[in-house]
Amino acid sequence: MYPLIERLLTHFETAIQLKQHLGNILAWLRDRTANQTDYAAVNLLNLSSHLKTDIRGFDCS
Repeated sequence: MYPLIERLLTHFETAIQLKQHLGNILAWLRDRTANQTDYAAVNLLNLSSHLKTDIRGFDCS
């Protein structure tokens, strides 16, 4: 997971931009069926945890 984290941190200028991007991905996933998303939401939450991202306000349903 750490190589991915390093790439994300170099791609986004601020932690706020990264948080917004992760939130956008979660919103996109909500519009998909369970077959299409599989474990994507859980992986994003795990990634957010490793990044120590404040996920308050994320809708993970």
